[in-house]
Amino acid sequence: MDIYRFGSLLGNFGEFFGSIAVVVTLVYLALQVRQNSQALSIGARQHVLDKFSDAIRHIVSEPDTRAVTAKALNRYEDLNDDERLHFGHFMFLFSNNVYDAFLLHRDTDLHDDAFRLVANAFIGTCGTPGGKMWWNEYSGMMGESGASLSPEFIEFINRQLRSDLESGEALGQLWRAPPNPS
Repeated sequence: MDIYRFGSLLGNFGEFFGSIAVVVTLVYLALQVRQNSQALSIGARQHVLDKFSDAIRHIVSEPDTRAVTAKALNRYEDLNDDERLHFGHFMFLFSNNVYDAFLLHRDTDLHDDAFRLVANAFIGTCGTPGGKMWWNEYSGMMGESGASLSPEFIEFINRQLRSDLESGEALGQLWRAPPNPS
């Protein structure tokens, strides 16, 4: 065998093994990307659930917050200025947590169950008499200024609230009204 044929044979073997190596590398990279996507999705889900748990923990562990929230959701008009501020701050944080979940759900592979949990809790809260009053005030301000919440999110919440109203579902029953002092 002359040197040219031998060189050609080596070149053919090199191309063959090189193409196999490229295919193996692509399969490996595809598996790595899939694992990374799953890890990010799990991390996003955990982040949303942790923030939601923190909000619930705050209500449960703080008697003042619990009392103001229960009063606000059922008799918003009876709140004094300090109570409105307290409730507004809590609801602002709650709405931002839900908005984060909304964005993660829309833009990533956030598990649907995590998004539905926080969204339904927020929609149920906004479905109470006081929750509606707060949401109408707050979402109106956000829609006009463009700050904090996107129009898409505001419309999503409004659509869910209308849907619950039309279907007669009472998600707002998450909160029980305290006895009326009158």
